[in-house]
Amino acid sequence: MGFPAAESCTGCGGETTTAVDLPTEGELWTWTTQSVRPPSPPYAGAESAEDFSPYLVGYVAFESGVCVEGRLAEVEPGGVRIGDRMHIVPVEYSTDSQGAPLSTFAFAPTSAEVTR
Repeated sequence: MGFPAAESCTGCGGETTTAVDLPTEGELWTWTTQSVRPPSPPYAGAESAEDFSPYLVGYVAFESGVCVEGRLAEVEPGGVRIGDRMHIVPVEYSTDSQGAPLSTFAFAPTSAEVTR
């Protein structure tokens, strides 16, 4: 299954799809450090490579079989392990033209005791 939702199957091209709600918690399947500033768009963050701060990105697998890529929040490199339980949290990533915060989702460890 794919994420985000698509109007047709990215595997077979079929046009019959069904939307499903994802749970708010899953298992960290893999992760890496994003150490190079991504291109804009779609990246909305530091304007220059000098102002860019590396961050963690991971895939979280849900029991339904869907695996979602997202930023990992509230952890440092080495502070998370494959197999850790993760939950969805809101994070601000930029501001709109009026200065209001723009938010998206990220994944954070379910246990507050993650201090590896």
